[in-house]
Amino acid sequence: MTSRRQGGVTLIEMMVVVAIIGILAALAVPNFRQWRLDSRVRETAITVGDAFYVARGEAMRTGRVWIVLIGADLAFNPLTDAQGNSQIIAFDDGMPGTGDCAVTSADPQYSYSLETGVTFGVTNGSTPTPWDPGTGAAPITFTQPRPGNPASQWVAFGPNGVPVGVTNTCGLGRVGTGGGGVYVTNGRIDYAVNLSPLGGVRGSGWEDEEGAWQ
Repeated sequence: MTSRRQGGVTLIEMMVVVAIIGILAALAVPNFRQWRLDSRVRETAITVGDAFYVARGEAMRTGRVWIVLIGADLAFNPLTDAQGNSQIIAFDDGMPGTGDCAVTSADPQYSYSLETGVTFGVTNGSTPTPWDPGTGAAPITFTQPRPGNPASQWVAFGPNGVPVGVTNTCGLGRVGTGGGGVYVTNGRIDYAVNLSPLGGVRGSGWEDEEGAWQ
């Protein structure tokens, strides 16, 4: 007479299952970690776009000039948060013709930090995006509205919502001088945010397989 195995699992079978789960978990953790690091670049790109949208909206709502400082003030002093991450600050600079382009604690403002592990820069993107109207060099292609178009890391929005360039002595440019781009990377993937000369915002990511911004 043959015996039939009763329901349940043996200790060996359980150990095999646990081992398989351990292997799968070991494979999944690095992938999850990389996914999280990559998602921070996308989140940072959204943050850059938000800074432009907020400044534009506030300028139109209040009838005042709002300036966006992208990682540095007009003296190119770096802007960072308590963790050392680069910051973007959008602030109210007053009525047209009265501002000094210097942000103080008394100014209405919004601060945005780049995600940890994300910096201004490009790792794989070999060209500017097709939608970048800036004339400067990546990672921040805004320029000052003066002879030679020197680099800037800031842009202003007037009450009409149109961005204009700003000189490092706080001179505002004409319509058409405020377009540019901001590029961010985590050393593996790149994203870009472009501001059109009329205030539109467009984000894109570099696709290695296509060798192009999408």
